[in-house]
Amino acid sequence: RMLMPFFLLGAINSFVDGLALIQMFSSYGWKTFNFIPVDVLLCIFLCEFTRSLASWRIIKMVLPVSQFENGYQELPGAPGLARPLGGP
Repeated sequence: RMLMPFFLLGAINSFVDGLALIQMFSSYGWKTFNFIPVDVLLCIFLCEFTRSLASWRIIKMVLPVSQFENGYQELPGAPGLARPLGGP
């Protein structure tokens, strides 16, 4: 149950950290590696990125593959398609 939020938080955080790193590298170049907080942010970015990739692979293995092409299934007790809408 907690795998999807784990993936989403990791993906969003790695995206935001990646944008921050791109902004720093485009503004100051390779000189940013002289600052320890930038190195720490780079390590955090790498950890979050690998976390989101690993959790995505696990999600794809764990979630059942749907037998329907579009991925939607009827709920139990739902009216079938054979009956007209609004009918008894």
